[in-house]
Amino acid sequence: MVYFCYIFVIFLKYPAGEDHMVRVKRLEEMLKYIETNGSVSLDELCEVFQISKNTARRDIDEVLKTGTIKKIYGGVSFITPEIKEPPRTSYSLRSADNMAEKRAIARLAAEQIEDGDSIFVDAGTTTGSLVEFIKDKKELTVVTNNLDFIIQALPYKNIRIIVFGGILERDIMSFSALDEIGAEMLKNYNFKKGFFSATGVTVEYGAMNSRLAETACKSTAANWAQIRYLLVDHSKFGRVTIKSYAPLNTFDYLITDRLPDKEITGAYQDDRHKILIAGQSE
Repeated sequence: MVYFCYIFVIFLKYPAGEDHMVRVKRLEEMLKYIETNGSVSLDELCEVFQISKNTARRDIDEVLKTGTIKKIYGGVSFITPEIKEPPRTSYSLRSADNMAEKRAIARLAAEQIEDGDSIFVDAGTTTGSLVEFIKDKKELTVVTNNLDFIIQALPYKNIRIIVFGGILERDIMSFSALDEIGAEMLKNYNFKKGFFSATGVTVEYGAMNSRLAETACKSTAANWAQIRYLLVDHSKFGRVTIKSYAPLNTFDYLITDRLPDKEITGAYQDDRHKILIAGQSE
């Protein structure tokens, strides 16, 4: 069964007092439940999720924004992919966005990598650009789920690749693990440096990702690496997407193409946390 939980790339307005992640989890499970059952009543949702009718109506209004369900008399029904396929951005299209900025960021990130390093490379278009700039490094070991990185690195025997498995996500060129499987596999490896991507970055929510299946691995790797680098272009600042995977101060270095606004720089920069701007000297 195919779930479309990852398409909640909308800013959720949470009722006062309700925990952010509690509601995200409930919305995810609600969409799965509606897809599994086809059509469900409002009363059924209230009973299954132990919520009031007012809360159920608010949740339904948010799920409706994804275009995967529709209202029917007394409840909602799931829209099958044959009727309406949710729009998805291909990896190639995302790679083309801010291409020059992403390459500049990858180049600067590569300067932080030394011969003999063991590193983690996250899934993403910016991190996927690293190979070009590390291909001459000696005796590198790279733990990754980034398929684009793996393909680019194939000719270079000096780059040892360790892949943790999962489901191949063709449109984003990565492997996504189910539940906590991939995250647990990561704990078998020690890597000195981790290079991470994000689809959104704010002070409040930290580094975020649009794919729920990837976040457990991202979070584990961010906590497992000794030195952490967040690689994002300027378009990601201030953007809120579905799932947070690490607070902003988890990362020792923020590598980007433009200095973020004062809210981010003021909250992030200190003696331990540095911002590196691609194309500029430190």
